Amino acid sequence: SGITGISGGITEYDAWVITSNFTTDASSPDYFNSNWARQDLGNNLFEKIGTGMTESSGIFTFPSTGKYQINGVWALNSNQVNDSNVVGSIYATHNNSSYTMVARATGFTSGADKYALFAQVLIDVTDTSQVKVRLASDSSNGVIFEGQNGAMKTGIIFKKIGDT
Repeated sequence: SGITGISGGITEYDAWVITSNFTTDASSPDYFNSNWARQDLGNNLFEKIGTGMTESSGIFTFPSTGKYQINGVWALNSNQVNDSNVVGSIYATHNNSSYTMVARATGFTSGADKYALFAQVLIDVTDTSQVKVRLASDSSNGVIFEGQNGAMKTGIIFKKIGDT
């Protein structure tokens, strides 16, 4: 039962969501350090392929070496705040220490509207103990990044597309 890797096809695919709303503060970047869960759509609508990612305090560890496409998704609720510089970022480390922004999406908020940001990057994971990623956001005026258990509002998707 469940989805399995197809010979010559995708051998790793995983999706994680933030399960509750997150409001940015004055620090930059604001890492999503908690409230992570593997996406669960119920009724067998989503199941990871392969081993899947592991997460600890918002830091994701890869199950195997290879080239991974990583997509970040941020759902914004302007919370009656106008902000001309709302940022969603993917950060990575190659030494399990200092993190560098490797993908960034920018937008704005106004009034009571809702918005979405998307960013994508390809990372060559040459050492699973050293190469890690995390999701971040930034807003100077307290924009809410929406979370939800199950459906993807704010989250991250990992797809292994080749060998290193």
